[in-house]
Amino acid sequence: MGERFGCRAEILRIGKSGLQLDLRDAPTSNAQITQTTPVSLTTIWLAWRYLLENAPLAELISGIAPIFTEDSLISLLSADDAQDILTSYFGRGPGLTPAGDDFIVGFIASNHARANNLAPQLDANATNDISFAALSEASQGYFSAAILNLIESLQSGQSKDIEKAVAENLAIGESSGLAGAFGVLIGLLTAHYADNSTEIGTSIKQLFA
Repeated sequence: MGERFGCRAEILRIGKSGLQLDLRDAPTSNAQITQTTPVSLTTIWLAWRYLLENAPLAELISGIAPIFTEDSLISLLSADDAQDILTSYFGRGPGLTPAGDDFIVGFIASNHARANNLAPQLDANATNDISFAALSEASQGYFSAAILNLIESLQSGQSKDIEKAVAENLAIGESSGLAGAFGVLIGLLTAHYADNSTEIGTSIKQLFA
């Protein structure tokens, strides 16, 4: 913190510590969703089951002040006051980037994957600087490689790729990857809710049972 840094010839040098990061062979990503292939409900359930089996989702939906409630998720799925509901998640939950913000980033990504640019009105005072930067990038269509990989695996529908992509997200941070992946899946479910409200609603209720 507070150290000067510089980058020359793709080598990042930090302070007087001698720490250097060689970026010449670093993989790059365009950070944007390049296709809008529909994701089937069956494919979403593959990722959903893997997520529930391998992630401590209870941390986000239970306790004294849970981030997500059954009512808020159902309202979000049915597009009732979606903007207000997403805004209510700002800055909430554990993590360096609060889990509520990570969920919003995932939800926005799923909307971009469906050529729907729904995003909440951002408020820099509602969360910390790191989260606000991520949310700002997401609102412009830029996402992490892990989120992009998850979207692409769901579009391809290959179960091994989906499990690998979900696992990649779950390995990120205390709750960031989990919340982001959960946001992606909830966002994708919104496209199916009108025709499958009973099935999807039952799955949401089971989370809180």
